[in-house]
This record gives sequence, C-alpha cells and structure tokens, in this order.
Amino acid sequence: MEIVVGSGVDSIMFGLTEEQVIKELGDPDKIWITDYEDRELMYYELQLVLKIESYNDNRLGWIEVHNRSAILWGGNPWETPREKLLELLFVRLNETYETEDYGSMQSYSFYENWVELQYVLDRLNVVNLGVLYSKDDQPLWPGVNT
Repeated sequence: MEIVVGSGVDSIMFGLTEEQVIKELGDPDKIWITDYEDRELMYYELQLVLKIESYNDNRLGWIEVHNRSAILWGGNPWETPREKLLELLFVRLNETYETEDYGSMQSYSFYENWVELQYVLDRLNVVNLGVLYSKDDQPLWPGVNT
C-alpha cells in the first residue's frame, strides 16, 4: 500500500464518491456518521478509514492510514524514527510542521500539504492525509485539477 501525499492511497484517490470507493474496495466493515454528516468508511483488513466529506460534495477528502505495511516515498513510516520521518517530510513537502501535545498522543501537522502524523505512547499510530486546497479554498482533486 502506497501513501501518495495530495492524491490518496494506491488507486483510492481524493475526490472519489462513496460509490466509487465501494466499487474499488467492496463494502466497508463499518460506516460511521460524524456530527458534521461526513461518512467514515472503515476497512478493517486494509486498516484504512476513508472520510466522505459532506462539505466537499460528498467526495473522499480525508484518509486515515493505520496499515503498518504502508509505504511513503519508498520507506515504511512506522519503521522510521520520528525525527528522521519529520525531517523527510520537512524536506519533501518544503514545509515546517506544528506540534500539538495531547498527553499520551502527539500530533505533527503539515497544514499546507494536509499531512498529520499521530504518535501514541511515542509510536506512530496513524498517518492522516487530506485533499489539497487552492488559494481560494477549493479542493484540488487529483487528475482533475492537475
């Protein structure tokens, strides 16, 4: 499984509808409706949560990658020391990150590129990524706006 910043994971690209995701991956193991009416499609075996965002025309706009075998730029982020991974993202994204400390969880966010790393008890727990946005706050759907 390959994480592609700004695009998605493997063939699951930002901008897909729920129907397109299900056609590609099959029925999710669970669907959770958030307070904002977003639909989170959970795939247990793939260890993915795919968020269909109501404010983005009900399209895929956020992905949680919990799959410890996922690859980012040829390496496994779960096997990369935190400082080395943060440096890699800093260089590749040309962006500094912001840190938030929630006690047992620390979050490192690259807001221009919509990438977030969440560490729980000092171990990478999830890589979150979202669709990129234009200067006028419109989603840049891969393959459509490129």
